Amino acid sequence: MDNLKITKIFGFFAVFVFALFLYSIPSNAGAPLNLIDDATGGNCIIFGNWDDSTKTCTLTTNANGSAVTFIDNGITLDCDGSTIQGAGGGIGITIDNKRNIVVKRCIVDNWSSGIRVFNRSNNILLFKNNITNCDDGIALLCSTTNSNIIDNVVDSSVGDIGSSLTGSSRSNNFINNVSNAQGFGFRVSDSNNNKFIANTASGGTTGFHITTGSSRNDFTYNISTGNSTAGYFITSAGRANIFKYNIADGNDDGFFITNDSDNNTYEDNIADNNTDDGFEEVNNSSNNTFIDNDCNGNGGTNS
Repeated sequence: MDNLKITKIFGFFAVFVFALFLYSIPSNAGAPLNLIDDATGGNCIIFGNWDDSTKTCTLTTNANGSAVTFIDNGITLDCDGSTIQGAGGGIGITIDNKRNIVVKRCIVDNWSSGIRVFNRSNNILLFKNNITNCDDGIALLCSTTNSNIIDNVVDSSVGDIGSSLTGSSRSNNFINNVSNAQGFGFRVSDSNNNKFIANTASGGTTGFHITTGSSRNDFTYNISTGNSTAGYFITSAGRANIFKYNIADGNDDGFFITNDSDNNTYEDNIADNNTDDGFEEVNNSSNNTFIDNDCNGNGGTNS
């Protein structure tokens, strides 16, 4: 056999082996990331590394077009700075009727809803995630309980709501989150006994929107600035909500209290430099308690 034939045969063989190698490499393009408590973490190993001892999936690459769903309880997703990349619709990360779930260090980009937790999910931790280019950022819905939302950022590319808490969700903590969403920074509807501590909302229509019978929620050390309607908009709210040590600066109204929002406490808040009023109480809102609040440099006629 002459050298030319040997060269051709070797070349064809090399191409075949290389093609076989490429075919054997798992592709994550568009594949859903389903996290399961088994030896491989579902298909975690397509996207990164699975630690069976801690039930942790750590991404080593971006998940392009790949929505994340938690199939089992007790699993941690650590994106380690990788992106859950969408195409404008759907939900980036879904936590449905789960408990003891952790999602941390993820960039969630270009989904209809960034992270959605719902259907009686319990003891969920969302930590140091960044939500961009979504309609809604983080949503806790339908009786989500005992969860902690800490150090997350929703940027100004998010359209409607930065973070929402609705549907009889209770005993959740939002701590040190930032929302620059174009609509509501933080929205609480029909939910009780939650805590909002040291969060910042700026540049939207309303910083904190509390509505629909939400009662016994605590808002402390939050900052709301540069919102076009109000820093804190309390409408049709329930009772015994406490607003203490919060700042409303540079909004239209600082605190706008309306539509039968009764028997709530406002203490040691600062409402300065708002276009209209620092505190405005209208439309049958009564029996609220105001203690040692500071109002300076506001443009309206009320306090």
